[in-house]
Amino acid sequence: MIDLISNYHDENYIDIALMKRDIDDCIIDLSKLPKLINLTIINCNAQLSGIAEAGTWVYTNDFEGETQLLAYDFYGFYTDNAGYQLSLVDTDYVVQKGDTWHSIARRHGIPLEDLLALNRAEREEKLFAGQVVRIA
Repeated sequence: MIDLISNYHDENYIDIALMKRDIDDCIIDLSKLPKLINLTIINCNAQLSGIAEAGTWVYTNDFEGETQLLAYDFYGFYTDNAGYQLSLVDTDYVVQKGDTWHSIARRHGIPLEDLLALNRAEREEKLFAGQVVRIA
């Protein structure tokens, strides 16, 4: 897949986000990835990215009883020339046909109860295509 994308985009501008647990479970072999891409590691509830090759690290932390979604940009992949941090994490999701609270929570690795609380929603509430849902 990366080879295909590389035909259309410079590898220096390609970012791949992977869950650390998928690497630990040998679902993904990092040696198969090109060295020029930015590797974003999602390692929730951790004090380190846990992967030496990581260019970006996304993690969670609790602050005053609230779960915070944080990111660290080791090599400036998401920092513009003026030094401003660009968004590492989308905070909103546009609902697609067939989505449910459960499917959105699973897709984004968010506990269902946290997703519902973020949106001040109840489990029974229906979603509609085009609706904007907070995910962070």
